[in-house]
Amino acid sequence: MSTNMDEGERQLQRLKAAVHHTVGRLCQSLGENHQMEFSRQVIAAISETTFRQCDVFAKDLEAFAR
Repeated sequence: MSTNMDEGERQLQRLKAAVHHTVGRLCQSLGENHQMEFSRQVIAAISETTFRQCDVFAKDLEAFAR
């Protein structure tokens, strides 16, 4: 049973890493276009907020589907 939790946790961490990577790339692109820089803390905060909002959307969608 712990292997299922471990696998689920690994998948969650991979998904969070993918969101973080994507947000970082978007911030880098925007920064280049607008001569700005985003700190690591800002990128982490945007990533966490994005991930949490997507989680809320997924739960809302699941509830709506029921």
